[in-house]
Amino acid sequence: MVLHGLINKEVKNNVQMGWELELFKSMRSLDDGLSVFEIKCDFSWYNGDHQPSYEFSLVMFNYTIFGLTIYNTQHIKEDDA
Repeated sequence: MVLHGLINKEVKNNVQMGWELELFKSMRSLDDGLSVFEIKCDFSWYNGDHQPSYEFSLVMFNYTIFGLTIYNTQHIKEDDA
């Protein structure tokens, strides 16, 4: 199951934050490899495509048990990079 939405409706300074929540979602098949247990917590605050962002997830046996991502929905322009 994947749920998503916007945190703020207006774009200010090329930033509009969105969120995505994944629960009990298959990541990949066994042919691609096996993730037995993985916890991820990532903060990316630099200015870049879909940045700043925050991600927290728990993966067991190729299934995302819980995954929360908060990110900038906007793409940066070439001259802003």
